[in-house]
Amino acid sequence: MNNEIKFEERKRIEIVLPIAVSEELIEKLDALKVFGYTVFPNVLGRGERGLRSHVGLGSFQYNFLLISCKEEEVDKILRAARPYLKSFGGVCNISDSKTLVHW
Repeated sequence: MNNEIKFEERKRIEIVLPIAVSEELIEKLDALKVFGYTVFPNVLGRGERGLRSHVGLGSFQYNFLLISCKEEEVDKILRAARPYLKSFGGVCNISDSKTLVHW
């Protein structure tokens, strides 16, 4: 067994969107063959517009999408997400990250 620890340079994209539109975005990401995402359902947080809760009507519920991707995938992901962010609000953060290579 090789005990060498290796990492792969990645981009970390975090997107918070209303549940209904985040599900549409997930369908687009699947169609674009974007893999390496995790969905955290029913998140809550506070922004400039106040508290966004996981309790309440469907239109006020939010999902958090965590996407780990290669640099060359960032543009297509942002192009898919931007119309939803522009129309429905939300948050999108991008940062550099490293993924532990365990395969």
